[in-house]
Amino acid sequence: MHGTRRAGWWTILGLLLLGPAAAAQVQVAPSRVAVFRLEPRGLELSEDQVVALSVYLAEVFQERSRSRTVNWLEIVPLFAEGQDPKACVERECQGALEARLGVDYGLHAMIVPLGKACVLTGMVYPAAGGQSARTASVRGGCSGDELVGGLEALCVRLVAAGPLLPLVTRERAGAAFADLAAEEAGRGAPLPEGGVGEPPPPVAPPAGYPPPPEATPEPEEPSIMDGFPRFLFTLALAYSPAPLLTEDSDTDWSYGLKQPDQLGPKMVFEVRVGQYFTVGGHLAGLFGERDTRFVEAAGRFGFHIPLISKLALYGNLGLGLSSWTVHQRYDMESYYPVDEEFEYIGVWGGLGVGLRYMFFKHLGVHFELAGSVSSLSNRHSYYLYDETWGDYQDDDVVLWKLELSLGLVTGF
Repeated sequence: MHGTRRAGWWTILGLLLLGPAAAAQVQVAPSRVAVFRLEPRGLELSEDQVVALSVYLAEVFQERSRSRTVNWLEIVPLFAEGQDPKACVERECQGALEARLGVDYGLHAMIVPLGKACVLTGMVYPAAGGQSARTASVRGGCSGDELVGGLEALCVRLVAAGPLLPLVTRERAGAAFADLAAEEAGRGAPLPEGGVGEPPPPVAPPAGYPPPPEATPEPEEPSIMDGFPRFLFTLALAYSPAPLLTEDSDTDWSYGLKQPDQLGPKMVFEVRVGQYFTVGGHLAGLFGERDTRFVEAAGRFGFHIPLISKLALYGNLGLGLSSWTVHQRYDMESYYPVDEEFEYIGVWGGLGVGLRYMFFKHLGVHFELAGSVSSLSNRHSYYLYDETWGDYQDDDVVLWKLELSLGLVTGF
């Protein structure tokens, strides 16, 4: 008796689920799906491009799911005069349209740009339902061709769990599975005291029905750090207005002596370590009036924090060596003019903060504001009198600088 009834249930389920493949060759009508306007969240697309992508999504989904779709251009005439179709992104609005169209499902897709990537997400809802039946996401580029390819991949993922059954077929199949599960549960062993027993064995699909696909892992969410290369090389023009010289010795020099403005190139190489830190070094050579020359070479450690896509705040702490040279010529009351050259060597330390914007994948601009201090000594330099006679000096000085730099960044 049980075997006869069970065979009857499998026959009913086969007719409902397999359609043309069933023994009775009963044709199940394809489901109807309303494909709403593609929602570009933050991606700059013209309305013509959005509509074209929305219509293409409907065509691809119809082909992949073997359902009948109602595209966005067919949905727009249902809106009342004065109602904005682009604002229909909530399920309350979409559910009302699904009821008027008499469809079985609604498909809503969106584009979310993250860094240099775009994530396409699609959700299939039962008609007038608030809980999605299927959800899938794919990650790709943001160009037109890449979005088209992303929509095709999205449709493949949405239909991977099998065909979308029409509403009537779903209700019949659900009732059949419920009755079969109840019968299987009734044939199980008696429940022990407390009313808890072994669950019934899972119901196998009918012969010839494809097994459910394996679960696919969710795509990795793109990080905003994707918009920044790992290795960075910067070539900048640095400007230091009126560096301040103070003395650290027993000479008669004055405190707080302003020096000529300095201008020159600065090269920086950095490597991102982890998500938010950088290590590297820089070399700079600044020049000013009176033949002043300032050279610094230092290592640096810093941070790199993205603010928005392609724009980051960074800072650094540097420590290294520096050299400062001043050369002067005096016409004194003497038969010989006097050339004086002071060359100081010492340690350098500085702090900097700036902004970096990558307007291309491997090219950007940077702006930095930095302050530094150099403790210098000229114990190994001397006066040059007509380049024939010298006298060793013994001065210790401190040079304070505020520095602005603007340059280009290349990354790889």
